Amino acid sequence: MVAAVEQPPSPSSNTKLQPESYGNFDLTQRHKLDYADISVQKWVSRETGLSVVHLDYESPIVKGYFVVTTEIFNDSGCPHTLEHLVFHGSQRYPYNGVLTSLAKRAFSTGINAWTDTAHTAYTISTAGQQGLLQLLPVYVDHILYPTITDASFLTEVHHTNGNGEDAGVVYAEMQGRQQTSADLATLKIQGLLYPPSSAYRSETGGLMEALRILTAQEIRSYHASYYVPHNLCLIVAGNVSTTDLLDVLQNKIEPNILEHGQNGARADWKRPFLETPSKERPIIENVVKDVVEFPEKDESVGELSITLIGPEPGDHLIRKAIDMLGTYLTRGPVALLNKEFVEIPSPVSTFINFWNTIRASFVALEIYFASVPIEHLSTLDEKLRKSLQNFAKEGIDMERMRILLKRERLKLMNKLEAEGGDVFTLSVIEDIMYGAKDGSELEPAMAEMKRFAELETWTSQQWTDLLTKYYISNPYIAVQAKPSADLAAKLEREAKARIEDQKAKLGPSGLQQLAKLLEDAKKEHEKEIPKELLTSFAVPDVKSIRWIDVQSTRNDPTKNEPGNNAIIKTVTQLDKHIANDKTEIPFFIEFDHVQSLFVTVSAYLSTAEVPERLRPYLSVYLWSIYSLPMTRSDGTKLTHEEVVKQLDDSTVSYIATLGVDGSFSENLRMSIEVEIGQYETAVAWLKDLIFGIEFTKDRLEVNIAQIQQDLPEFKRDGWRVSNAVSTGLLFNSTSNRVISTIVSQMEAIPLLAKELQENSKAIIKDFQTIRDLSE
Repeated sequence: MVAAVEQPPSPSSNTKLQPESYGNFDLTQRHKLDYADISVQKWVSRETGLSVVHLDYESPIVKGYFVVTTEIFNDSGCPHTLEHLVFHGSQRYPYNGVLTSLAKRAFSTGINAWTDTAHTAYTISTAGQQGLLQLLPVYVDHILYPTITDASFLTEVHHTNGNGEDAGVVYAEMQGRQQTSADLATLKIQGLLYPPSSAYRSETGGLMEALRILTAQEIRSYHASYYVPHNLCLIVAGNVSTTDLLDVLQNKIEPNILEHGQNGARADWKRPFLETPSKERPIIENVVKDVVEFPEKDESVGELSITLIGPEPGDHLIRKAIDMLGTYLTRGPVALLNKEFVEIPSPVSTFINFWNTIRASFVALEIYFASVPIEHLSTLDEKLRKSLQNFAKEGIDMERMRILLKRERLKLMNKLEAEGGDVFTLSVIEDIMYGAKDGSELEPAMAEMKRFAELETWTSQQWTDLLTKYYISNPYIAVQAKPSADLAAKLEREAKARIEDQKAKLGPSGLQQLAKLLEDAKKEHEKEIPKELLTSFAVPDVKSIRWIDVQSTRNDPTKNEPGNNAIIKTVTQLDKHIANDKTEIPFFIEFDHVQSLFVTVSAYLSTAEVPERLRPYLSVYLWSIYSLPMTRSDGTKLTHEEVVKQLDDSTVSYIATLGVDGSFSENLRMSIEVEIGQYETAVAWLKDLIFGIEFTKDRLEVNIAQIQQDLPEFKRDGWRVSNAVSTGLLFNSTSNRVISTIVSQMEAIPLLAKELQENSKAIIKDFQTIRDLSE
């Protein structure tokens, strides 16, 4: 498949801000990006403080993110529980599920929400603006004025059932999370880094022991404190008339707020995180090391999490430079840390990730090592620091940094095409939490291309100085997450004992009473939504949706064969263009023509002829395919490192999977995305990746070792395991879907690793067979 493209028009220059109002709403910020056709506006109500940020760009899909800054100084989970309860009805729409039902009539794929450390965001996406604008007053009513009934609390947050067991949607969610390695390590780091006076120390999801004693009234009180109009910002991303948006805010949302007497901030209001003790910048004076255990019968591998204090949140250039350092150190098989710790026969880790987390007064720099053998866990942080010191002495490979900067810039442009202004949603949320109230810090936060341009002028010394300042000379907190079979057994015993004790205290009559309360709550939830309420919500006009213009055509390799009477139509310009090309191609190609700076070329290779005994090898084949030695069509031989470096230099992205998004998994898909001027390059790469790759023992050994070492961690993932079980029930045992699940791989990969050591020539020949049969 080939996605053919043409270049879009150049965006216009920035628009100068002029004083402007619409009813109660004043324009406080407007600017247009100089590298994408996206404009940004922020409006704030002078009466209620409600604000809206509009990211305006061409798209058939309109998205809404309705953000409340939520600060909590305990582990009760009020922000998280409230996120769930908002969807259970509001003052004007007091029916469970009414928001979801109305969203379906608004051409929406659904509504959702998430709770982070410092905010809660409620989301919706609709086809066209009409549905979102119609649903907006209903959604805001749910956010600002939810019913939060005792019945909703029982079913959604926590209850004790008739068997004496603790349950509830939120409780079950945290039950599945609280004892995971990631959550335990994160909570430990928060406790070591932040003082007791900081909300950043809290588990906003709620710890189980706190959820068991939480009450609906506590949640109502929390809502009254933080879910106020001046602490709510509506982000609307997509092609929406700003006038229509403001009209809905002014005439349908503002009156409801004013009726509730909410006309501005309270006298005692303190802006969360910025005017509270949470703003205090933590200090790590010396290296701090600690250990947390998590329940796991397989004690072979653990995880390491490291946190350092980074720059100020507003220092966007240094933040981008730190991002690029992380990419330089960990992106791909040729990255320095990967070569030292991952791309070896006995990996010290199978995955290394650098990222950062924004706080009110600083940026937390995070490093994560996955699937670390227990024998390396206690010393890995020290080995990392020594490696970074050596890298600083050697200096930065400026050619590789140039490639990575170019590639990251292209990936941003590609993402802007696919997602438009939605790319900046998280930047806007960060600004809502920590930026100036008028939005004046939004423009510099979005000036990504200027930062790329400036970083392209940096010297090796500037990069090594940055590495030294933030990752070598900087004290850190390192938390080891160690698996413990004893802890798993202990937690199981304690849970059973607590439930038995709870049953004894409640007694038969108490349990019966709790069962009745739960049954009554369920009945209240099942209260039918009046049909007239649903039908009064008009379904939008399909014509209001702005569709993406796509032209598609295909070649017919069998058009000259006897009996083929198909008529090839030449309706669109694309049809005519392909018809005029007299080159005879012996295989099927689909061409999709859209307005873009990029082209994606995909090859779909059938695995139907791959023998059953070789199908378990497909996961290794896919893992390895872009990092193997190769002989190119012109006879040039490349090492695996040269392949990776040249692919990074000439492409925007590349991927190899079974099928597409979980479907058609009997086909192997290889896709390469490039700038439009590199179309021939993409085709040449695909050809050589299909026909020219060379399997060697050392590369197979490294890749198989990584997969094998990841298996214990994959076993801990409930979704992977449940998906493996359901897939096994639905599909043939020899299908790619079943063979690629964790259950099948647990058996196949260790056996493959053993056979590679005992008879490498036979295994290499097997992989060559897969390659040849898939051609």
